[in-house]
Amino acid sequence: MNDCTFSTDTRIQTLRTLQEHIILLGGANALLGWDQETYMPVQAAEVRSRQLGLVSVLIHERMIAPAMLEALKGAEDFVQTSSSATDADKGLVRETRRTYDLATKLPTAFVQECSEHDSRAMESWKKARSENTFSIWAEDFAKTVALCKQKAEYFGYTDSPYSALLGEYEPGTSVDEVKNIFTALKQCIEPALRTVATRQKVDTSILHRTYPIAQQQKFNEHMAACLGYSFHAGRLDVSTHPFSTNIGSKFDCRITTRYKEDNIWYAIGSTIHEIGHALYEQGIADSLEGSSIGGGVSLGIHESQSRLYENMIGKSVAFWQYMYPQLVEHFPTALSLDEQDAFVAAINAVEPGFIRTEADELSYNLHIILRFEIEVALMNGDISVHDVPTVWNQKMQQYFGFVPKSDAQGCLQDVHWSMGSLGYFPTYTLGNVYSAQLWQAMQAQHPDLSTKISQGDLVLPLMWLRSNVHQYGAVYTPKELCMRATGAALSTNALEAYFRNKFGV
Repeated sequence: MNDCTFSTDTRIQTLRTLQEHIILLGGANALLGWDQETYMPVQAAEVRSRQLGLVSVLIHERMIAPAMLEALKGAEDFVQTSSSATDADKGLVRETRRTYDLATKLPTAFVQECSEHDSRAMESWKKARSENTFSIWAEDFAKTVALCKQKAEYFGYTDSPYSALLGEYEPGTSVDEVKNIFTALKQCIEPALRTVATRQKVDTSILHRTYPIAQQQKFNEHMAACLGYSFHAGRLDVSTHPFSTNIGSKFDCRITTRYKEDNIWYAIGSTIHEIGHALYEQGIADSLEGSSIGGGVSLGIHESQSRLYENMIGKSVAFWQYMYPQLVEHFPTALSLDEQDAFVAAINAVEPGFIRTEADELSYNLHIILRFEIEVALMNGDISVHDVPTVWNQKMQQYFGFVPKSDAQGCLQDVHWSMGSLGYFPTYTLGNVYSAQLWQAMQAQHPDLSTKISQGDLVLPLMWLRSNVHQYGAVYTPKELCMRATGAALSTNALEAYFRNKFGV
């Protein structure tokens, strides 16, 4: 039987029916959140926070209902005693038990309070960022941290309260594992950056000519379709912070980007990144639709897809051998065909800067390590919210050798903390590590991969990912999925080798 097919046993089907209602409500919640980031009028912010709070409560109440526990126990009995239980059945029970146990530890009133606060905090963060004034958001951020500490206490932990938060986003990964990965990467990246810094600086001026936004929008839509993104099951819009969201179904996976007229890569890089997320969701097996395993298994695996597309494919010479002439067709007055090498060199330039989402591949993970260290310090009570701007700047000096000119350029740049998503940032680096290992495995199976991509065969990498990652949704744990797809446990070896090969360090 297919790994992604559920058995017909009534105990599995009962659990699936109850879950489908939760997934439908989750889709409504996601749609409200998507609208808040894209088209919602400013004055609707307060009522939107109450709407999101109410839907969150409805989801939580259904999740912890006695009927859910009864159905879960029945399904657990089936997978433990029946030889006909499929991998999908086992994954369904595993994920339902995990989310049920977490949900039952949180009081309903607390869930509503968190949801309403996150919605309000996002609005104050937007204002603080636009006015470059941390104090506008500081009080809301302090409450966010307090709520996260309370959540950690509800969940329980054995070492740091941060462990409880990390588990929400990357199940099965410990804080010590993250620290070990970060230590290994720092030992690789810091000397590599020093080596690259001694080389002649790459001319990136080609990226900063005048690129009319209307033409950028057309090119980004064209590029998304070339990469395999289905506009019949999604759409591309604009938001302050680019994101991808699943509106409760693989058939509604929406992405956003942002534009600057004087920076062509600003939108292209973000769009390719979000396409990677959406392709994952659109590629999950139809049979998993409407279940708790019908989405990505973890944020680390999810990020592996976006970073693989953004970096391994989207910044490759092969991709632009195919795509660059089409870029010139969209911008005939700004670009010429004989500038292809200059364009590829510019998008791959190693230029450490202030903004994480604009960071080059080599320095990107230092941005994540900085945020991780601040989050752990906040959760452990080693620093307060009011210390964050100062600590941020100190760590920027430590890792990059320069300090942001403003808080908007520093600690206010990311949306995540305004959403209450402490514990999220490490998954970006885990995604980078996973992506390199997946890319290495893909290349081993297809030695002509770069040649195929240069000829416009973008189906080959997509189909490999569909077969080895996407279709499974959350049937397997992140570690199991990595082992199945690459034949090895997660390690920084592939990423370190990728950096050495690409940057000659």
